[in-house]
Amino acid sequence: MKRQHTFLYIRENIIANLKADISHNYLGFLWWFIEPILMMAIFYGVFGVLFQRGGDNFVQILLVGIVFWIWFASSVGKSAPSIFNARILLSHVYFPKFVLPSVIIMEGVIRHILVMVVLLVFLAATTGIFVSWAWLPILFIVQLTFIAAVAFWVAAVVPFIPDLRLVIPPVLQALMFCSGVFFRTINLPEKYQNIFLYNPMANLITQYRSALIEGQAPDTASLAVIFLVSAALLFSALLFLEKNDLRYPRLAN
Repeated sequence: MKRQHTFLYIRENIIANLKADISHNYLGFLWWFIEPILMMAIFYGVFGVLFQRGGDNFVQILLVGIVFWIWFASSVGKSAPSIFNARILLSHVYFPKFVLPSVIIMEGVIRHILVMVVLLVFLAATTGIFVSWAWLPILFIVQLTFIAAVAFWVAAVVPFIPDLRLVIPPVLQALMFCSGVFFRTINLPEKYQNIFLYNPMANLITQYRSALIEGQAPDTASLAVIFLVSAALLFSALLFLEKNDLRYPRLAN
């Protein structure tokens, strides 16, 4: 498949997937915005009302955590079976395997940007706009690189170990509770805070909250580490896909 045909295929499939996602729900694209609000309401009810553990700006803290977590979990969860589900097609038509998770990732980027714009409007109206918001593009790029690294690797490995499709959803669910989606790092015992931030998503969510809610610049050193490690993992995933390019069609048999 020529390069221009590859990009055309990715673009057409992104559009098709977005249209299908909208048409499959009664509320259409509004569900993209309703989902994080519903999750926020549930966590707020449990931790803010029932256990009285919310604190100041708890709604904003929850929404920032949920919006950026959904982007990660949705992209990885949908990318995981992307090559495996296309195994029959791959046995009849050749195209680069990286195309399949790429479509899912870029679809997620478009959906996330729309949701993020609404989030920023809400934050501007409730907590104000800070100079530290200028860090948002950097945080976005770092998280996108991390998402792509994880998504490409799981998509590449699942066809060889199909049962991983069943493992990934509960793993993502467990990771959500370990990523600070509904609590702040400072609420943890001090001796556990640094260990907690070794989780890239916990670190990124903390950095987003610092920049968007607290008006503080993110920790550039930890962002650099996450970006460089993610870039290396992404590159290795692409190499793995290229090395096993001709093996994937045979897995359909």
